Amino acid sequence: FRSEQAEDVALPMHEREHRPFVPKVGEFIVWRNMIRVLAIGFFLTLFGFLDIPVFWPILVVYFIALFAVQVGGRVKHMMTHKYVPWNKPKNQFVKKEDK
Repeated sequence: FRSEQAEDVALPMHEREHRPFVPKVGEFIVWRNMIRVLAIGFFLTLFGFLDIPVFWPILVVYFIALFAVQVGGRVKHMMTHKYVPWNKPKNQFVKKEDK
């Protein structure tokens, strides 16, 4: 049985209330764009004038530089929030033996 008083009472709202994650772009749009890019990429492989030779050491240096920049950003973000995964573990409590 409901009373009219119970329906008028609102839940308290807090500034730090949990809000669910809402993506800016829908999942269907992301998948559609990925498939579109793959289709265009496969189509462009049919043309010989787009077959450009690439010196492989340049790609290796580019990969290492890109990796370093990305990892550096993630580590900086973790340090900002006081989370560094390679810190030594916390000291464990060891009970002293009675003499």
